[in-house]
Amino acid sequence: MRWARWGGTVSVSVDNASGVAGANTALHGMHARVVVVPVRPDCRPIGSLPRPHPAPHPAVWVKAGVNKQGHRHVSVKIKGSIPAGDTMILAFSGDRQSGSVGAGGIITGPVPHCVSLPAAPSP
Repeated sequence: MRWARWGGTVSVSVDNASGVAGANTALHGMHARVVVVPVRPDCRPIGSLPRPHPAPHPAVWVKAGVNKQGHRHVSVKIKGSIPAGDTMILAFSGDRQSGSVGAGGIITGPVPHCVSLPAAPSP
């Protein structure tokens, strides 16, 4: 897990499942209203989480790559404001060796411990 903050932009990178807790600790320490939540099939669907109205629109960048050890990593950068009482959730899917982080969206209310994602469309 890596994180950084530059003048209103927060960058989070999680390489594997063991980095989720560390990412959340760092984000909390920066007072960022961003939380990484694991993806599990038996959890609440991400699309069912309550969304704020009107919906804020911060800028989000997602970048994927492979490090020198051959592990996949995903970095997410967020720039813009997330209203008080709302939280940007980043969905982490993967295993202890590799995974991916995706912008799950801004929700209002309590943050779930995990989420499930919709099935991928068939080709």
